[in-house]
Amino acid sequence: MQHAAKPTRVYVHETVFTDADNHGKLPQAYIGKIFEQYTELFEPDDFLIMALWADNGKQIAEVFGYFGTNPWPGNPEVNSWMFSDGIYQREERQICCADTLIVLGREEEARRKTPDLKSYMQNPPDVSDLMKPRRH
Repeated sequence: MQHAAKPTRVYVHETVFTDADNHGKLPQAYIGKIFEQYTELFEPDDFLIMALWADNGKQIAEVFGYFGTNPWPGNPEVNSWMFSDGIYQREERQICCADTLIVLGREEEARRKTPDLKSYMQNPPDVSDLMKPRRH
């Protein structure tokens, strides 16, 4: 997925589709709303990983922005943001759930084995036991 030329991988947790209050809404509009309203947050980052899930009828997005990958693969630093129903939660200190931590670890292991960002973004790691990667 590309937003404002920012490479982005989105993972969708099963709760996005199984939460009874979510009514099976697809996440594309939600993702677009976040990128449209908060573009400036992500400007310094080289690429993004987003995890979507639902909690008591609220759509949650955790966005992780990686920077410092030049020279590749580098040892990037990571920014993180949480959004609830599309609104940035500035004061939220929760980073993510354990499933997302495992996904991020697998992402980093896979990233370090690729020759460049393009190759990395084209070859997501297998995390099917935890979340579904989506291509939009």
